Amino acid sequence: MLFKIFLIQLLILHLCFGLDLFCRNLKGKKVDWFVAYKLPDLPSTNKGTQFLYTDSKSSKWILSDLAITDPKSAIGKTFSQFWEVKKNSKIFYAIYNDDNPSLNKTDSYRAHMKGAMAFDDFTGFWISHSVPKFIDLNKRHYTYPDSGLKYGQTFFCGTFSVTALMEIGKHLEYAQPSISHSNIPKSFSILFPALFRAIQKKRLSEKSGDFTVSQIVETLAGIKLKLFSKNKKFDKDLYSNFLGKELKASFFVQSWLNGGGTDLASFCDVRNEKVYNLRSMKLDNGKYSFTSSKDHSKWAISVEANKKVVCIADINRQKSQHLRGGGAICIENLNLWNLFQSSIDTIECCGNFGKKIAKKCD
Repeated sequence: MLFKIFLIQLLILHLCFGLDLFCRNLKGKKVDWFVAYKLPDLPSTNKGTQFLYTDSKSSKWILSDLAITDPKSAIGKTFSQFWEVKKNSKIFYAIYNDDNPSLNKTDSYRAHMKGAMAFDDFTGFWISHSVPKFIDLNKRHYTYPDSGLKYGQTFFCGTFSVTALMEIGKHLEYAQPSISHSNIPKSFSILFPALFRAIQKKRLSEKSGDFTVSQIVETLAGIKLKLFSKNKKFDKDLYSNFLGKELKASFFVQSWLNGGGTDLASFCDVRNEKVYNLRSMKLDNGKYSFTSSKDHSKWAISVEANKKVVCIADINRQKSQHLRGGGAICIENLNLWNLFQSSIDTIECCGNFGKKIAKKCD
């Protein structure tokens, strides 16, 4: 009850003094959360510039009229806010990407994470995505990298009260992302010490136990999300050794299995906590079909319909990524679960790595 009163007071103050730092929908309007799926470069996707969109008020995929390269698209409008906040020293913002656009190299020492966030004293937004070399604040305005057009990519954006930085900061502290641009006012560093340590790239304390953390965080509208974060010292797979065990569920997982590292087979050692690699997708009622080799997105959904969990993640199912930090943002939502579940085409079944691809596994 006290938290709700505080939230109402916060919103009243925000209306008077806030900067309207929100996730933005297809019309550029404020939205509590959205998920976007950028389509691969296919004959029907205008060279990989098109994306599907859904949010807290939608029950279906909507094909954006504007390309992802357009600053007026939902992705463009959301990210364009960073060019405004970087002018204001009182605003907290952070942009992270292990494939740093400024350095033109991959930071393989830190987390396999890509995302950005901006908060004033009242509210803000956090967007997690899978696009390398995105975004570059050194450029004069929003641009989407050409290198991010060939493959499929996923985005999750959530709008939060500033108090959510307590949990988000801890999420980043455990994962240890590669920060490319940031500004943290003194008040934020005092109120959110874990966030400050993450921005300063401090090592996680050895007292952190098994080097994982799971937390509940609420969006501005009160939607509960569960955050999962692992430090590189965890040295295990995010999905089979953490996500499945914590949620006591089996998962279908789409991740990048095209790299130079050793790919992990579908995990079937536990009866009720299996992890199946996905091998092809068919989005939006089959309008867009492609193999996982064309998809750089990272997402997971519960196999069991009674769970209805969808996770937008950072980590691939590769052995090399046992030693990388990263995590997942998970939401329990029937409409979103149905959209992703209906997008599954073929699955890598147990015990037949790279061989037995099926519509359904036993």
